[in-house]
Amino acid sequence: MADFAIWVNPCEESLGMRPGEALTTYQSNRAETHNLALESSPLYEPVTKLAREGFRGTVAELLARLNCMISESMRRSVRWPKAPNALGNALRRMASNLRAAGIEIQFSRADTSGRRAVSLVSTSEPRERSSVTVSGRP
Repeated sequence: MADFAIWVNPCEESLGMRPGEALTTYQSNRAETHNLALESSPLYEPVTKLAREGFRGTVAELLARLNCMISESMRRSVRWPKAPNALGNALRRMASNLRAAGIEIQFSRADTSGRRAVSLVSTSEPRERSSVTVSGRP
């Protein structure tokens, strides 16, 4: 991203763009991509609701909670995870998009018995992991 910012900033004027327009457009497209990815997932809405309450437990416990929050037809859908490992994999793939939407997800070992825990927390506002600012060049 930094290389792109360094390269595109001097090119904006010759491309007929205002200073900073390319990065602004890029960041806008990136946010739209996050939203599209999340909205296409059947997990997004119930995970968002659960994150607002806060959740900490095993992936199996999370799957049970999510199953209680959705309709029977959604549980039968091929897009809905049927097993804890499928849910864990889906959430790992969604993690960066969830973070951009203001939902923190963490996987860890919870106790001495080796149980793997997952926690969901809604942060105060959506955020991007990184941003690049390029100053004007002579």
